[in-house]
Order: sequence, then structure tokens, then C-alpha cells
Amino acid sequence: LVVVCFIQLSFTFLAQNVESKADAYADNAVKVTAPAGLNSAQQVLFQDSVDQIKKVYRRNYLDSVAGLPIIDVWGLKDFYTYKFCRDHALSLGLDLKGGMSLIMEISEDDVLRKLSYNNRNQLFNQAIVNAKKEQKNSQADFLTIFKQEFEKLDKNAKLAAIFAPIENYQGKISITSSNDEVVNVLRKDFDAAIKNTFQVLKTRIDQFGVASPNISLQENTGRIILELPGVDDPARVRKLLQQTAQLEFWDTYETPEVINFLGDANTTLRASLAAKKEETA
Repeated sequence: LVVVCFIQLSFTFLAQNVESKADAYADNAVKVTAPAGLNSAQQVLFQDSVDQIKKVYRRNYLDSVAGLPIIDVWGLKDFYTYKFCRDHALSLGLDLKGGMSLIMEISEDDVLRKLSYNNRNQLFNQAIVNAKKEQKNSQADFLTIFKQEFEKLDKNAKLAAIFAPIENYQGKISITSSNDEVVNVLRKDFDAAIKNTFQVLKTRIDQFGVASPNISLQENTGRIILELPGVDDPARVRKLLQQTAQLEFWDTYETPEVINFLGDANTTLRASLAAKKEETA
């Protein structure tokens, strides 16, 4: 038990040691003295600016050494990197370590519009607007509220007329499907879209270098609660979480286009290794 505890605590000690070096690096990189004649408010503003610059240097230092080995223990230096030690250090919550807590809300009305391929049906869009307002005073999920508001506007209106022609729903929704049947089909895609957004946020959180972040999805609300212990750059967090994903396409070479170059590289490498071998002999 003592050995296990020692190994667990060693991760915390090693991670803190690297972070102490990062603090020292930032202090040495930013050595400025406050100008004379500043009043109290100006001094506070000046010190805040200096601290923000130090945080940038500290973060850059930690990012640069994240994958480097801290110590070589029994040949396991690849495991004892700062990132590995930080991820396995003792978890300190917001109450002990400080950090950032925030709530993000998925635009469920936009999700529904995208599922309908931005249908311009006036009744459909008015029901979405009404459902968004009603959701503030209801515990029901957004789709249930939307269906109720849709039928309030016109009890004879059919959601099937909007979704049945869409290619993704052919075979799932027919023109004779009831509103309940349409909502049941939509719910699967609706929930999948929300969970996909949730997974994207979890992936982005890994970029912050936060140990043991807490992220949870509140059912039927579209809200995601984030707790990020140790975060000291809220602006960076907001930027990474709010940025729009971009799909990029890159031209690639076909094998016939590069095979000759690979052959030449192989020949050159073989000759170079042979020459070094002769020199050694």
C-alpha cells in the first residue's frame, strides 16, 4: 500500500516540479517594473497585464515540454512525461485548485431547423419560436414542447408534410405518419446531434491541459456543465469552445507519382548506411 501511494504521489510531485520550472521561466522572461506615478487602480491594471503575459509564457513552456520525459525510471521514460504525470496526478477540484466553471447551451431550435434542411414553412418556424419561449417555463424536452406548439397553431397540421420528402427520412417517415411518429423518428437524430456536440466539446477540452475535467450533459435541457480545475486563461477556453469546426480537403499524391522518388531515397539511404558501416569497420 505504501509503494502504491508513493507511486501515485510521485506523479503529482513530478508534475508540480515541471510547473514550478514553468513559473520560474515566466518570471525570468517577464521582468518589468511599474512606472512611477501610477495610482492604485493603474497599479492593479498594470499588474494584471503583467500576470497575463506571464501566463502566456508559462503555458508555452508547459506545451513545449508536455511530451518530453521528466525522468528515466526503469527504462519507462516515455511514460514519465509531463503530460502523463499531470493526467495521473491527484485531482484537485475547483474548491482547492480554483479554475473555471461554465454552462453551455446547445441551440436545440437550430438543430431542429437543420434536420428539416431549413424548411421555410411558416407554421413550422413559428412553432419553433414559440417552443423556445415556452421551454423556459417547462420541464419537458424541446421536441415535446415543439409538437405541442405546432398543434396549437393548427391541430390539423402534419409534420410529415415537412419531413417525409427529405431523403434522410424516406422509409422512416411517410406522408401518412402521425405527428407522434414523426417526433419519435426525429428524436433519435436530435439526440445524436446533441451527443455529437457533447463529444466535440470533450475532445476540445483535452487541448487545455486540464487534469480531471468534469463535463456533464443535462438531459432534456441541451445544457452542458463544464468544470475545469486549474484553468487560468478563461479567454483561451472560450475561444476554443466557441470556435466553429472547419472541414478541410487536401490534395494527395497517388502511388505512381511518388514511387520513383521513394526508390531514389531508398537507394541513397542504403548507400549512406553502407558508407558509415565501412567507416566504422
